[in-house]
Amino acid sequence: MPKVYSPQKREEIRNEMLEIGLELIKKNGMKKMSIEEITKTVKIAQGTFYHFFASKEVFVVEIAKAYQRKINRQIETIVKVKGGIDREDLRLFYRRTFLEDQDSVFRYLRREDIQTLIQRLPEGSFQQLESSRDVMERMLRKVIGRDETCDLDLVYNWIQLLNITVENKDMLAAVAFERTFDGVLDQLLNEIFKEKEVESHEIQNIR
Repeated sequence: MPKVYSPQKREEIRNEMLEIGLELIKKNGMKKMSIEEITKTVKIAQGTFYHFFASKEVFVVEIAKAYQRKINRQIETIVKVKGGIDREDLRLFYRRTFLEDQDSVFRYLRREDIQTLIQRLPEGSFQQLESSRDVMERMLRKVIGRDETCDLDLVYNWIQLLNITVENKDMLAAVAFERTFDGVLDQLLNEIFKEKEVESHEIQNIR
């Protein structure tokens, strides 16, 4: 008979498994992430995993959803404090998301992983995740000073180029990687704000 946990204990176990799963994806990738290793670490029977998550793929989606909730809270905090998101907030957000935030499972999922999730998940399950396009449009609605004529398709493509740049980091000159990333990011921000000037912190002399 399956062990019965209190609601609080179930939540603790669930959160611990999500944390361990993220660490294993970061270490080994989604394909090699082991449910056996997760359950051994949490000290529950391997079969108990499926009382929490229907499959390994559903588990990965739940990790991604937890990260999206975290991002949403960060955005709402900025909006609450400042009334909206400015250019520097966006710069910090994209740098943190793509370069610094170790909790972003999206940094460790390859294209083939995404295809596996889509193929193996029940219909509609993957769509529970907010698409990158939806995230972009929702965030832009909160941006202060956004140029209303900015090309949303171009903005979306610049964001995808950030992702491609990070995914293919090993193909780029390491010494210039961050400058390359920042160059793409500047183009993204310039389109949103229609500012063609170089960022003020990069300007040494104005003549």
